[in-house]
Amino acid sequence: AAIVAFYLATRISFVDRFPYFFDAGTYGDFTYRGSISWHDIWYSMTIGREPLQIWFGILWVKLGFSPLMSMRLVALVSGLLTLPVLFLLGRRLAGEWVGLVAAGLYAVLPFFVVHNGVGIMESLVVLVMASALLLQIELARRPRLPLAFGLGAVAAAGILTKENTKPALALIPLSLLCFDWDPTGRRERLIRWLQGIGIVAVMAVLADRLLTLSPYFDDFQRLRESLFYTTRKPADVIANPFASWGEAIDAYLPAFLEYVTVPMLVAFAVGAVIGLRRHPRLTLLMLAWIGVPLVISMSFTTLPYPRHVMYLLPPALPLMAYALVEGARWIAARVPGRAAVAVTAVAGLLVFAQALRLDARVLAHPDTGPYPGLDQEQYVEQ
Repeated sequence: AAIVAFYLATRISFVDRFPYFFDAGTYGDFTYRGSISWHDIWYSMTIGREPLQIWFGILWVKLGFSPLMSMRLVALVSGLLTLPVLFLLGRRLAGEWVGLVAAGLYAVLPFFVVHNGVGIMESLVVLVMASALLLQIELARRPRLPLAFGLGAVAAAGILTKENTKPALALIPLSLLCFDWDPTGRRERLIRWLQGIGIVAVMAVLADRLLTLSPYFDDFQRLRESLFYTTRKPADVIANPFASWGEAIDAYLPAFLEYVTVPMLVAFAVGAVIGLRRHPRLTLLMLAWIGVPLVISMSFTTLPYPRHVMYLLPPALPLMAYALVEGARWIAARVPGRAAVAVTAVAGLLVFAQALRLDARVLAHPDTGPYPGLDQEQYVEQ
């Protein structure tokens, strides 16, 4: 309850006072068009953007909100729905306390405080990626048709949201790290898993085919193939895979150092080490969900911004939470009585000081920031 209350208080405050931002305004315009014309529910495809966020925004417009506010409400609700998914991911890794702390980190870290209210697609992308990871783990552990249909729905949502959700599909085979390989019943479980993945594949293909119904589909394809789109062509990446890495590092490094914060990066490293020792297969899967999409993003991007790595964090937050919970347990085992609570509280304030400082600054002055890296230019100067 405290985590949800903090989330809603900070996001509503930010949403209410964040100034106009060009990208969100563009999506708001598409939402308005779609709210008055069925033909234009696909209009985002004229700039190479999938329509799902716009469709959700139309629902808010129909409820009486402005198109710009509707975009922000889609982002806010997407973040709210991400909280329980992160709790379940953390609980699957190492118990309920890790789940609670993982959800708390999502509520507190500046990356999400800002982007759950800006009104662009990243919050929805994070929800899709977190849900896909959770459902892939559960489908591998206990192959069942309801889980397959759930994962298929999430995969379809990703296809209709943004192309940087596609690594979730490519990473499906790695979920077998969580498969029960015990000889008893193994063949039956593997068949059920393969059937489930078949369902996911069919639903993803159907979502992709749904885009062809758009009157703007030809424009969408031409834009994706043009030199002006925001990703490099596969042939260019193969010829020179590191051509975009320098620009990507310049954009992404402030995101990690300031939005995620240095103490949380240290916690992630510690949590990864603990996880590899105690839960190696699940931890390896989570690390792959961070490393593979990061390499893809750095290799293919032509217009990187800090927010373009936000979708890497769902598997990282449970590992950070694991380190923090183990740190608190380490203190409790060595400091007697109430003193342990005081020492843990002080340690927590030190760990979260950088994050809370930036939270306070952007919540107090969302129109001026400061925002890390290129976001200051986009969110303030534009």
